Amino acid sequence: MKEELTDYDYIITLLRQQNFHFSKAFGQNFLSEKTVVSDILNTASPDWKTDVLEIGPGIGTLTIALADKAHKVVAVERDERLKPILQKTLAGKKNVELLFNDILKTDIPSLTKNSLKENQRIVCANIPYSITTPLIAKLLQSECFSEMVLMVQKEVAERICASAGTKAYSAFTILCQWYAQCTILRIVPASCFIPEPKVDSAVIKMEIRREEPCQCESKNILFTVVQAAFNQRRKTLSNALYSKFPEISKDEISKMIQSCGLPPDIRGERLTLQEFAEVSDALAIQFEKNIY
Repeated sequence: MKEELTDYDYIITLLRQQNFHFSKAFGQNFLSEKTVVSDILNTASPDWKTDVLEIGPGIGTLTIALADKAHKVVAVERDERLKPILQKTLAGKKNVELLFNDILKTDIPSLTKNSLKENQRIVCANIPYSITTPLIAKLLQSECFSEMVLMVQKEVAERICASAGTKAYSAFTILCQWYAQCTILRIVPASCFIPEPKVDSAVIKMEIRREEPCQCESKNILFTVVQAAFNQRRKTLSNALYSKFPEISKDEISKMIQSCGLPPDIRGERLTLQEFAEVSDALAIQFEKNIY
């Protein structure tokens, strides 16, 4: 890591030299705290067998730290105005490939196949708040990585790592915890960024599961059930499922929920991942009965 890339005065001078102005549309907040960079690097622990996908390299602070340890870093940046700055800060880093693309429009499997060819592939990123949820979902569902170490809005980190029955628990929680074991590593105050965002952030570690966390006959039905439950989280699970699956009577849905060992008036927000899987399997069986 270049120490000057976490120095406030150096960063401001560098940006002014290139006549760079921060874009709210891109959600740009550049990290300026070296202990956070060190914590991300130590958690990810890349080595010469590791290829890293970085999203939103900014001025290259984390990029350089990763490049010093990893086999290769592919940094995807949307804002082409950063090109001259990154060409300067990343000069001499031959194991860094810089791509100016919208990551949400990027074919992740093709990117990994063409540019990230090592067996160990990880993601490290300081994700813009505006694209956090769709980006994490896209990365998880690509099933291309073994681990992700991400900087996200604190509120999002709490949602990702939430437990059943809590306010932060959501459909997004279920999605993340289906694919990964999720841990909040540290809270990062707004003062660690230039410019300062209005909220604090958090570094999270998402260790991608090698096996599904529980048995489930249909992942599609599971996530449909989860979405139905949280789209109407103030309703009972029975009413939420009936709204989504009117082909099955309320009485059948109520009996199905009770067959899973759950009270008929339970709300979906109180179900664990395992219980959602059991309900989705019971629902699949009920569909088969109704068809035949």
